[in-house]
Amino acid sequence: MIGAAVPQVPQSRKQYLHYGLVLLCIACILPTRLFWKSHKWRFPSLYKQQPPQDKHSKTSINTTAECRYFPEALAQFVRDLQERPEQTALRDWVLPNKKHRKYPSWHFPGLSSPLLDQTIRGKRMVLLGDSTLFYLTRWMQTLLQNTTQQSPRVVDHLLLGMDMTKGNYAVNPDMDVQLGWDNSTLAKVQLQDGTHIQWLGHRGGSDPQEEDQVCQFDGIFRQIRQIQPDILVANFGLHWLHLIASDPEHGRTVPLCAVQYWLDYQSAWLEQVTQVAQDSQVKLLLFKTTNFMCIDNFWGDYSDAVALYQRQDPYAISRCERTLQRLRDGHDNKHRGETSILGDANLTRYCQKGVFDEWGVKDLNHRVLEYVHQYNQNNYKDTDMKVAVFNDHDIQSCAYSEPNDGRHYHPLNLMRLRLLANVIQCQYPTT
Repeated sequence: MIGAAVPQVPQSRKQYLHYGLVLLCIACILPTRLFWKSHKWRFPSLYKQQPPQDKHSKTSINTTAECRYFPEALAQFVRDLQERPEQTALRDWVLPNKKHRKYPSWHFPGLSSPLLDQTIRGKRMVLLGDSTLFYLTRWMQTLLQNTTQQSPRVVDHLLLGMDMTKGNYAVNPDMDVQLGWDNSTLAKVQLQDGTHIQWLGHRGGSDPQEEDQVCQFDGIFRQIRQIQPDILVANFGLHWLHLIASDPEHGRTVPLCAVQYWLDYQSAWLEQVTQVAQDSQVKLLLFKTTNFMCIDNFWGDYSDAVALYQRQDPYAISRCERTLQRLRDGHDNKHRGETSILGDANLTRYCQKGVFDEWGVKDLNHRVLEYVHQYNQNNYKDTDMKVAVFNDHDIQSCAYSEPNDGRHYHPLNLMRLRLLANVIQCQYPTT
């Protein structure tokens, strides 16, 4: 009817509609924010704006599609390696990229002779770290020796197009973690074409009486300066994490110097390695992430101790604090009185967060990623050296670690080598 009054919606119904829309928006936004928050630690630098390639920068990198959009391409690539390791580990990886007409696809070549020739052969490379890099060097050593002594295409014949398990058997039929190399043989390869691959570091030892095993690097740094590698891959962290138990004979104890390295990880380790790399005229410095920690594969004392720290057991934390305080305050201890770094508050923080589990690993890896991102933001115009991350942590899983281990992944070494070569392919300076 003309002139009839339009029915009014009661005020209370308007409020309900308003509140309903607000709740709907929150429901849509919150899962997205939680997703980014939960994944940020894995590769925080991927979600930050990278410093642009400036025309005045002293270092230029490969400008192929996958290298030009390297963070995004690498994130997709690593995800596929983790989800489908058998099918993806050794084969070429191609992903259509419809958003960019100029670069219609991203491509990371599989493990092959051309890839090794492009990224490793003819270069001097030092891998600095613990056993997690030592065994990787053994596999690299074997491939490079074989391609020289037998046939330049032996890698293609053995590996190209294979599933990972078949490739492992082709290279290592005896399933030996050192691939037949004697334990006393140096993890070093020097070839006539100028290739020099060498591992330096400490393979193990967490006895408080043997600090040299996990804390002394002066001699190693001198060797690196003498070698002057083109590429330096560095990682150390597992031996600075603890599982201090009630009985010193069990669990995983650490010397005080390891606690200091953990507390001052950036200046004591990351910055020091960066300085050594600069002194040595290194072209590419790669900080390797610390290995994934599969606590499901822990047995015995390790399993019992990690369960206590997983639930933040107050008695375990208190026992850890007392153990470290006794070491610090011992009459014959050279650290006595250094309360600025080894004060009670810092020891508590270490006991809670420096645990030999995946949370302890995440903490170290987060600090590495933050450091590299900040370094590149501050120095991309002023250095001849490229600094990047070699993130093999995210491709490791419990299925490929032995029971009673949980931190070495020998069946993944070919995939780790392939990923390392792909990172070098995109990050090694071309000028």
